[in-house]
Amino acid sequence: MLNKVRKAIEEFALLSDGDTVLVALSGGPDSVALLAALQMLAEDYGVSVAAAHLNHGLRGEAELDECFVRELCSRRMVPLTVERADIPAWKKAAGRSTEDMARAVRYEFLERAAAKMGAHRIALGHHLQDQAETVLMNLFRGSGSEGLKGMTPMRDGRYIRPFLHIERHEIIVFLTQEGLDCVMDRSNDDRRYLRNRIRHDLLPMIRRDYNRNIDLALARTAAVLKDEDEFFQSRVNRILTAWNIAVAPEGFSLEVEKIRAQPIALSRRLVKHLLERLADAEQGIYFHHVQAVLELAFAPRPSGCLHLPHGLEAKRDYGRLILARPAAGGHDFAFAYTVTIPGELTIRETGDILTFRISGDFDFRRWDGAGDRQGCRERIWPLPGAKARTNCGDSRPETAVQVTATACLDGDRTGMPVMVRNFCAGDRMRPLGMAGEKKLQDIFVDGKIGRSERKRLPLIVADGRIAWIPGLYIHEELKITSETKRILRIDYRRPA
Repeated sequence: MLNKVRKAIEEFALLSDGDTVLVALSGGPDSVALLAALQMLAEDYGVSVAAAHLNHGLRGEAELDECFVRELCSRRMVPLTVERADIPAWKKAAGRSTEDMARAVRYEFLERAAAKMGAHRIALGHHLQDQAETVLMNLFRGSGSEGLKGMTPMRDGRYIRPFLHIERHEIIVFLTQEGLDCVMDRSNDDRRYLRNRIRHDLLPMIRRDYNRNIDLALARTAAVLKDEDEFFQSRVNRILTAWNIAVAPEGFSLEVEKIRAQPIALSRRLVKHLLERLADAEQGIYFHHVQAVLELAFAPRPSGCLHLPHGLEAKRDYGRLILARPAAGGHDFAFAYTVTIPGELTIRETGDILTFRISGDFDFRRWDGAGDRQGCRERIWPLPGAKARTNCGDSRPETAVQVTATACLDGDRTGMPVMVRNFCAGDRMRPLGMAGEKKLQDIFVDGKIGRSERKRLPLIVADGRIAWIPGLYIHEELKITSETKRILRIDYRRPA
């Protein structure tokens, strides 16, 4: 068995010279064997071994288990950290299952213990049969290949599983040969838990009637899917870098068309990856959640909302898919600023920047209006969710770093005061080229501007009139003409 442990350590680089390895020591056969094996190999790899034991308080034998662990570590001269936890009380307060609560508390304890003892690695005693059980559990839960890869020899560069390719019977033989005692956890026989039903009922039946090597087959499948998962994750990382996905005030904002253009396997991976980043957890985001988000993105309707685990939301806003973790009280906010001209304004609520400048002695005959006698720029930058189109009064320099737009208005007609605020219900303006006013609500709908974007977008208001909607329109009465003597130039920048 020790040779298999050596192979795992070297193949997966589980240990480095000078490491302190903290063994999660329950007192059961797997953790006792792991402690002994790592002690026997410690000199070979230049590492030191410590242990940590959490008394969950879940069983009557918990006190005896703690005593056993203390005596074992004392006899083997292993530094030990022990803590006690009232899992039933915490479970009730958190509204979580006993298994989930115990797992969360256990990992928090191991992190504290590792920090206290200066440990670089935390060793867990999972073996090949544990891996087979995990793969089946994840299959029953509807996990994709990320779940079916099971456990990995190393996780997060910190948690190691040197026994992951070792079978349970090999561990028992090792304990017998070394004369090591251990304690048995009777909760492992409780068939109320899915893992125990798989261990004691399902897998023995499969071994007997279908494949006596099912554990090894499942472990091999997990190893193959692990390699494929790493390949897919590298593709997802490249996509995230190439797309330069914007982080909206409430989460991640993606272009629906870009998602649709990807193979469905990559689309699923991308959505799941972003949801897990927002949730800061790998547990609780399953295939049906990801599929529901993609159905929302690909649906013909332009808007919709999904409520997901961990308090997350997925929102469709025309051509955008927003994956969000809503803050308490919602995302609605209002801002209003009075502008000093010339000057620069940073909108604290969004980080957007507006610069105002006045230029005099304007000569209309020499004005470069992109070929338009009204003195207007033709090119327009597309707002998130809007389609690129032609308009006057706006321009967008090409850049992948930030969103920019410029408007040139008649400085003498603009009037004072000039303010910057966001959209309010009932707002109206007279867009360039139109005879009458139009509701901003209708302008936004026609331009396919999403609801979240409408609240963020700054409106430039001059003398009570909406003078400019960046990326859409300037006011008809403020356009540059042959009468224009001074130009008010407004530059808008939205950092990426």
